[in-house]
Amino acid sequence: MEQDGWCGNMTLMREITLGEDGDLHTAPCKEFEGLRVTTTNYGEMLVEANQETTLADDVEAVEIEMTIDLEATGAERAGLHVHATEDGHYTSVIYDDQLGRVVVDRQNVANGDRGYRTAPLSDEELASGKLDLRVFIDRGCVEVYVNDGHQVLSSYSFAAEGPRAIKLVAESGAMKIDSLKVHTLMNIGLDS
Repeated sequence: MEQDGWCGNMTLMREITLGEDGDLHTAPCKEFEGLRVTTTNYGEMLVEANQETTLADDVEAVEIEMTIDLEATGAERAGLHVHATEDGHYTSVIYDDQLGRVVVDRQNVANGDRGYRTAPLSDEELASGKLDLRVFIDRGCVEVYVNDGHQVLSSYSFAAEGPRAIKLVAESGAMKIDSLKVHTLMNIGLDS
């Protein structure tokens, strides 16, 4: 935690490949799949305008695989609120249609820096009409892999006390999700 003098963010070990587009892509090492304890497959979903749908009431370590259909999504901002606590604090992991970027926004966190990170989508990615997100969340960090690791966003996110929920959100329009899986991850911490 920040009050303990820690600073920065430790990210997942990654495999680096050269994509068909000629860019470097990074993805979590395949071995991380061995940390999956349970999987909930939600399949296709529609989140109505200005609606929140709770995926989990309290999580410590999860991996989310999510494909948003950008062509069928009319929301200005669509995605997830993670580390969402009952007092209204959360970190956003969203696609901002007006910016054409994936954003990790900590403006509503309870503790620590309130900054944000963004990753632009290329014209080719936008033209595909699909956005693949692979999001890793633990007690103090969020790491987002965009379109098979074409972009990666990492940030610490210090939640308020109490249960930490994950919610789907769509602002000023609906969000169409083609596929959604939530994997609960094994705790490998030293204090377990």
